[in-house]
Amino acid sequence: MVYILFLRLDSLRQEREGSREGFNARGVRLRSKRRNGFDITRDILQVCENGGANKTHIVYAANLNSKRINNYLEFCLHMKLLTKQFDGDNFVYHTTHEGTHFLKNYFEAT
Repeated sequence: MVYILFLRLDSLRQEREGSREGFNARGVRLRSKRRNGFDITRDILQVCENGGANKTHIVYAANLNSKRINNYLEFCLHMKLLTKQFDGDNFVYHTTHEGTHFLKNYFEAT
C-alpha cells in the first residue's frame, strides 16, 4: 500500500518536471504557497520521527488545526507510517520504518 504512495509521488514529480507551469520567465521553479497532502504528511512524520510526539505537539509543529490533524493521523496510522502508543496521560505517535522510508523517498523525489 505504501508502495502505491511512492509511485504516485514519483509520477507527480515527473509531471512537475515535464510541465512548464510553476516556472518563472527565467525557468526557475516556483513553489506553491499551499501545501499538498504529501507535504503535510512529511511534516507530521518529521515531527514524530525523533522520540515521538503527542497530538498537540503535532498540531503546532505541522501548522495544522485540530480538525485537519485527525484525518492525517488516521491516514498515517492506516498506512502504517505512524504507530500510536499510550504513555500514561496521552497518546504518543512515532514514525515507523515505513514512515522513514516514505520521508527518504519524498526528499529524493523533490
